[in-house]
Amino acid sequence: MRAASPSAKRPWSLRERLNEREIAELITAYRNGATAACLATTHGVSLSSVKRLLRTTGVRRALSIRGSE
Repeated sequence: MRAASPSAKRPWSLRERLNEREIAELITAYRNGATAACLATTHGVSLSSVKRLLRTTGVRRALSIRGSE
């Protein structure tokens, strides 16, 4: 049997996988229109992790005003 290498084990916590700068970038990108699915793929985390992070930090998209021109 082959033992898993230490580098193959991923940290469980999202805060262990993404540093504060990456989290801030993720939040900014979401506010600027990036989808949660796109951000999950880009940062290598699950969609549910991204949604949970956004929800727990109270992040919402900026409201777009259609037809205001």
